[in-house]
Amino acid sequence: MGRDNLKFKKEYDIFSYQVKSGQVSTAEQISWWNDAAKRYAYDMDVVREAGIAVYELNKKLAAQTQKANAKAQKQAEQARKQAERERKERIKAHDEEIARKEDADKRWNEYQLASGQMSEKEFAGNLKARADRYRAYAEDLVHLKEATKEERLELENKYIAKAEELETEHAKRIQALRKEAAEIRNMGSLEYVTERAYQDDWRQFGDTPQAAFERFSANNRADMEAGLIDEQEYAKRVETFGQKMYRDRITASNIWLKQEQLNNRITADEYVDGLERMLEYTREYYAAGMIGAEEYAQGVLDIEEQIFAKRKEQHRQYLAEIKERKDAVDESARTEIEALEKQYERKRSAKEDEQLEEELSELRAQERLYKNAQTREGKERLEDIRAEIGDITERLEDNAAKAQLESRKDQILASAEAEKGYLEALSEQKAQELGLIYANGTYLAMQDVQTAFSEAAQVQSTFAKESTDKMRTYQTGLGNMLLSANQAVADAVLEQFSIFSQSLSAMRAQIAADLTAINGMQMGQYGAKTVDNRTSTSITINDYGTKRISGISGAQELYGAAISALMAKGVKW
Repeated sequence: MGRDNLKFKKEYDIFSYQVKSGQVSTAEQISWWNDAAKRYAYDMDVVREAGIAVYELNKKLAAQTQKANAKAQKQAEQARKQAERERKERIKAHDEEIARKEDADKRWNEYQLASGQMSEKEFAGNLKARADRYRAYAEDLVHLKEATKEERLELENKYIAKAEELETEHAKRIQALRKEAAEIRNMGSLEYVTERAYQDDWRQFGDTPQAAFERFSANNRADMEAGLIDEQEYAKRVETFGQKMYRDRITASNIWLKQEQLNNRITADEYVDGLERMLEYTREYYAAGMIGAEEYAQGVLDIEEQIFAKRKEQHRQYLAEIKERKDAVDESARTEIEALEKQYERKRSAKEDEQLEEELSELRAQERLYKNAQTREGKERLEDIRAEIGDITERLEDNAAKAQLESRKDQILASAEAEKGYLEALSEQKAQELGLIYANGTYLAMQDVQTAFSEAAQVQSTFAKESTDKMRTYQTGLGNMLLSANQAVADAVLEQFSIFSQSLSAMRAQIAADLTAINGMQMGQYGAKTVDNRTSTSITINDYGTKRISGISGAQELYGAAISALMAKGVKW
């Protein structure tokens, strides 16, 4: 053993003490043994012992180093994790500070809005400001050096998403504010046009209904282009506004006319003039696109029905006046006839008294003559002759008086009928003046007749130009059709009318042909255009012989009779 070497043993004991006392590290121990091996190289025991010691010490040193490294690594990892936690806490604190400030701002704005201390517009503006701040936060992340690229990207996406959310809410509120403003503007427009329609003071404002409608349309078209409303909503708003304007004006016009009529400030003709003005602006509103075809058609129909009703009312009042005048004519005739009959009775009564006196006188005279009569037979014969002559004379006088009375009564009645006929003609003339056709208590609007005659005349003109042969053929057919009485004529015409329900073209052709036969009628009195294509035809009717129809003078009587017969059959005009 190397320990048998006293010198080595002495050094080893000192070294061993130092090792045990912890004064020498493992590395130093290895170094000591390596040095000892060199110094005692001559002593194989020392060298061998040194080698063993160095080997064991290297193993120990390796284990210590590994342990120390593991400990150091653990401590380093702990330090790294702590630093990471502290870094993330600082990033989190940065994010939370932003959230805290923005949440506080959000609550404050919501409280201000709810309490009425902030307007919707201001609130929307603050939403935009918050959105702008979030975008600024995203841009400022570049200065957050301790954050990783991924963390900065995550926060940036978060802040941008928040900014976009706020911008979307801001846009919605601004859109809602614009829509609300547009609705308020539209309500103001409605109130404005309603007031103008009621007051009828457009000129005082230098305005017109058409201009107001155009402004409304332009404003709402701008709303549509701005995305506040869609095309369907735009169309609905414009249609509703136009209808509102039209109906308000119609209502105001009707109210005004009825008030004026109630207070006797306008005549019936002036009332109809007002309705005609309503028709005029109805056409103007339709031409300007303010109302649609359905509203226009219904409006025209309603107004024309009012005009028709008012004209019928006027004519019925006129008929009542005519009836009073006709009744007065009848009463006058009756009074005159009664006076004549009383006069006749008085004369007749006086004559009878006179005859009685004469008969009494004669009886007395005869009584005196009987005293001087030569023969009884002579006296009786003379008396009989005188009685017969007197009786005949009296009868002749009485018959003459009766004939004169009856003649006078006929004259009075004929005069009364003539005057009533004149009054009846006046009633028909009055109906035409009022734009009506009146017959047998039935009314027809003149406008409808004008339209019918104009259309029929146009078809007639075309028909006449295209086919003269067809016209001649029809003339023969017309003559054959009119061979029967007026009632039969009515039956034939009625049959022609029934064709209308089966074929419009057939009905038009028939009307065209009908009019060629009565082409000379002066339809101008109805406002219809007459066609310069006069055609005449000869027909035989009952026992009246041959008649030639040419113009109104030749056809009016037959045409009117046929129409009357048609109306008697229930045909509505």
